[in-house]
Amino acid sequence: SLKQLRLTRPESGLGKDKPHLFLRRNLSITTLLHPLCTMRETFEISDRYIDAGDANGLLYEPLEGGATYRSTRRYEVKFKGDKAALEAFIEKTLLDPISQELHEGKDPALDGYSFVLEYGMKPGALDLEKEAILTYYRGIEDPGFKLKDLQIRQRIYLFDGKSDDSDRFVRDICNAAIHNWNVIKAG
Repeated sequence: SLKQLRLTRPESGLGKDKPHLFLRRNLSITTLLHPLCTMRETFEISDRYIDAGDANGLLYEPLEGGATYRSTRRYEVKFKGDKAALEAFIEKTLLDPISQELHEGKDPALDGYSFVLEYGMKPGALDLEKEAILTYYRGIEDPGFKLKDLQIRQRIYLFDGKSDDSDRFVRDICNAAIHNWNVIKAG
């Protein structure tokens, strides 16, 4: 706390004649290391036993060739508190440990794709899954972390397709009134 910082300020050397500089330096270091600073974690959940499906099932007009796809759900969480408690919450509420796999981190959960279409609800649009998760979270007496923000994104990984086909997927899957999206090319 600020009071503790003042008590630990040295009587000589750095900060003696300019205590505000000493406090600012120490406060920023404390903020970075403090367990209640805001952190971000990303979790992506994929189905373990569902093979890649025919990508033509997602489109109004079929593609030429045999492109396939797999879809995942991506949860981007902004939180304060215990990371282990957040991970336990994610595993308990969002993951079926028998039929699904959990990938933690910002990198893609799947490899070998031509491109990924990532889309989710715009701010202000009704997102029933998000509301259900937040309602469940609010009902927990002491979750061990404070949920600051939650963004849920659907990811469609396209395999064996052309990267220039992404516009067709955006057109047929995303609704500009309620979705925001991003296309990630294989790199």
